[in-house]
Amino acid sequence: MTGKSTPQSLIRLAIAFSLGLAFVPRLQTPVVAEPSPVTPEPTLSFIPPPETPGAPDGRSSAGGASRGNCSTLDSQSSASNRSRLTLLTPSISPNRPRLTSVEYPTFLIYLPPTQAEEAEFTLVDQDEEYSYQTTFPLKQTAGIISFQLPPEAPPLEPNKTYTWKVAIICDRQSRTEDVFAQEQIQFIELQLEQVKQLQTATPLEQVALYGELGIWYDMIKILAELRRSQPNNPELTLTWNELLQSTTVRLTDIAPKPLIDCCIVEN
Repeated sequence: MTGKSTPQSLIRLAIAFSLGLAFVPRLQTPVVAEPSPVTPEPTLSFIPPPETPGAPDGRSSAGGASRGNCSTLDSQSSASNRSRLTLLTPSISPNRPRLTSVEYPTFLIYLPPTQAEEAEFTLVDQDEEYSYQTTFPLKQTAGIISFQLPPEAPPLEPNKTYTWKVAIICDRQSRTEDVFAQEQIQFIELQLEQVKQLQTATPLEQVALYGELGIWYDMIKILAELRRSQPNNPELTLTWNELLQSTTVRLTDIAPKPLIDCCIVEN
């Protein structure tokens, strides 16, 4: 005889079933942590400014003697890779201006090993109406110096092209023995929006912005300051090397040279 399920047995069965479910382990949904936002490093490259028709010849020209007690060849380098007095400027068309956005710019110069005791800095405008000249003592340590136009010099004027020259004085009595190099610089005024961008940017972002604007002197000045303050930062070293070795700069031989202190200006 088949027994019939009573309401009480059905209730007991339901209770037992629900208790069984309570002890079944639940599969936990894995929690995936959201990745932290990564701030991308600014892309750093130098974009040359547009050509200016009729601009004076650019790119540094070097000449002079390299003999005797005023040798300017790096004896630690091979003959094919010796570095002479070099002004750190880009390798661009003579018709493209070399720009700064400040009235008292900073110039970067590679000084090779030399037994000369002093060098001369000269700055003149295209009409030769502006002229500033000073000398500074040399250390017998080769390296890259930063030379800022001092406050006693007249400020640069907007949209004027200037020639700056550095001469290693080998013999005070015979200046034809000087080892020299010269380049161009032009001061431009930034637009208000560009000023605001730079004011809120980090130093490395400023370097990138100046590079986009084609303002070489301000770009290399800040990057050199970053390298001086963080000499063991491999990322800054890599950024420096990549910039100087780029096709618009072409200062591959100068890239590994040390940054050294300079200069006490002699009025």
